[in-house]
Order: sequence, then C-alpha cells, then structure tokens
Amino acid sequence: DTAKDTDGAEPSYFLITLQNVTLDGWVVIGVLAIMFVASWIIMITKVMTIRRVRAGNQAFLADFRQSADGASVLADPQDQRQDSTIWQLYDAGRRQIRQRVVGADGESHAATMSPQALDAIRATIDATNVRETQKLNSQMVLLTLAIAGGPFLGLRGTVVGVMITFAAIAASGDVNVNA
Repeated sequence: DTAKDTDGAEPSYFLITLQNVTLDGWVVIGVLAIMFVASWIIMITKVMTIRRVRAGNQAFLADFRQSADGASVLADPQDQRQDSTIWQLYDAGRRQIRQRVVGADGESHAATMSPQALDAIRATIDATNVRETQKLNSQMVLLTLAIAGGPFLGLRGTVVGVMITFAAIAASGDVNVNA
C-alpha cells in the first residue's frame, strides 16, 4: 500500500488516476478539452473584433467631428472605417438620403422629404443596426454553451467516477480502503 518507486520517490497520484480513467471518462475529458479550446478561440476573436470596431468607431468620429458638412471627408470610406459600426449606420442613412434627394435618374428632387421617406430611411438604418449587432454577437451562443455546459460535464464525470468506484468495490467483494 505504501510501496515506493525504485528511486524512492512517491508515486504520482495524477499519473495513477490517468492510467485508471475509463473510456467514458476520456470522452468527458475530450469534450471538456474541445469546449475549452473553442471558448478561448471565441474569446480571443471577440477581443480582437471589439478592438478593431472601437478603433474604427474612434477614427470615424474623429473624421466626422473634423468635417464641416460631413460630406467632404466622409464621402469615401476608408479601410479603418469599414470596421466601424457607426460608419455602417451613417453610410446606410447617407445612401438612402442621397437616393431620395437625387433619384435614379440623376436629377435632384425636392429637398423636403415625406414622412414615408423618413420612415424608409429610419428602417434602413435600423436594419443595418440589426446586421451589425448580429455580426458582433456571432459565436456567442457557442461560448455560452461551453461556459454553462462545462460544469455539468465535469459533474457527470464525477458521478461516473463514483459509480465506477462502487462497482469496483462490489466486484472485489471486500469493503475496505484498499478495495
């Protein structure tokens, strides 16, 4: 029971435990490892995405504040603005207004817009907002499942381990610590 290895060191209980893990235990460990890796990949990706969006938003707001009329600087999208959610909303509204003020025929129409035209512009901006929000929230379900499901799989592994222990004790027919 207290036998030591040939070199006199204590046996590694972690190594003994790994050597005695059953197939269903390895399945639980494998699923937990996959969930761990997926969680970290999603978290790192989200951090990089949020940083990119924040930088794009700050660049757009700086350009917007510097432009007097909003058209001279903001007419052409820049690379860093493409990551800006605010730019996407602004651009959708700008295109809709341009389409309503300057029609498909290229001629300028009245500068006043009907309430229906304003509602259409608002709907376009809202739709763009929903798309941008969906982009930012993508993969969050997987992260939630991995974070919420991990403890349950760990608990399942504990229960299976206790059941195996009791089965081994019952199979040995001897109820003592060594069994």
